[in-house]
Amino acid sequence: MKDCFHSSFWAMNTRFNLVLPSADFEDSEEIAEEVKNEVLRLEKVFSRFDSQAELYKFNKSREKDLSSVSGDLSKALKISAEYSELTEGYFNPSYSSETDLGGLGKGFALEEVKKILLDYSLSRAFISFGESSIYALGTHPHGDCWEIAVCNPFRENESLGSFKLLNSSLSVSGFSFSKNAGCSYHLVDPNTGRLAKNNMLVCVLSESCIESEVLSTAVYASSAEWLPEKRVFPSAETAVIELNGNGEIIRKHYVE
Repeated sequence: MKDCFHSSFWAMNTRFNLVLPSADFEDSEEIAEEVKNEVLRLEKVFSRFDSQAELYKFNKSREKDLSSVSGDLSKALKISAEYSELTEGYFNPSYSSETDLGGLGKGFALEEVKKILLDYSLSRAFISFGESSIYALGTHPHGDCWEIAVCNPFRENESLGSFKLLNSSLSVSGFSFSKNAGCSYHLVDPNTGRLAKNNMLVCVLSESCIESEVLSTAVYASSAEWLPEKRVFPSAETAVIELNGNGEIIRKHYVE
């Protein structure tokens, strides 16, 4: 897009991309720097691998005293506990000996970035966090929404469908594929402690960045045995796309 500002940096083990079509370039530099600082700050809160991060230290402590942690970590742990109950345990970052907020951290960061964008009174912005957690503010400069395609892991450049984002977020949980390594799985079913080895993509559209990330994680971890109910998650729309080993669609299931 012409006349758009783009910023990109590495955080939480993935690429963060920010597109600002509605701010002048002087403000864009300032906004991008504030966004970057906030995301990197939160990485220092939520990383369980960085020995200087707060979550790492929390996991290593014996007492697990919530009264001694920062507001961000305390809030994230409380949100995790609430969603664990709402998802029947399929989202449960604390199922093992260490708390892992990888299924919530990017969504939490996007919510904080959203606040920054609104503080600057921006009307349009687009954020892609690793291409799996996305937030769109306002409309595309040349349309009435931001339309996002979901790609087939088996077939490069093939779309499995698209979602229209308007002041909303999209999270996609699933597997990855490479010709050399085949299918790779990384999400664990907390109720069994085993990897959820499903050739499916779970796409959740929601007004909340945290909710979309948490629900896509929970549905995939459950092998789509658990699905969000509209009465509990009124803003969430869920699509489950199952593929065979050749990348052909076996089934598409929508929960709106």
